[in-house]
Amino acid sequence: MGSGGRRPLLISNGWVQLVVLVVLCGFFVMGPLAYRSYQAKPPLAQRTVDENGRVLYTARDVSEGQQVFLHNGLMAAVPFPPSTTSSTSSSALTCSAML
Repeated sequence: MGSGGRRPLLISNGWVQLVVLVVLCGFFVMGPLAYRSYQAKPPLAQRTVDENGRVLYTARDVSEGQQVFLHNGLMAAVPFPPSTTSSTSSSALTCSAML
């Protein structure tokens, strides 16, 4: 039997130090990026109108819809919605009064 009782590492200390350094650098980079993306909000139009000027929905409608979505946990219920193409062209809808 050996006198120390400790088994030597299967990999060198240099590899262990490199892995620790990469993990620490990864967290130092991801931390501020995650904080920034959590704090940043996408722009929200006060109202969205069609080509005739009729209001389709308002910022309040979007906010209420988000609350219903979060309250009912709908993100977990529909993991991958089927891909469909919209019959409405994107140029037909315009957003006004962006925040």
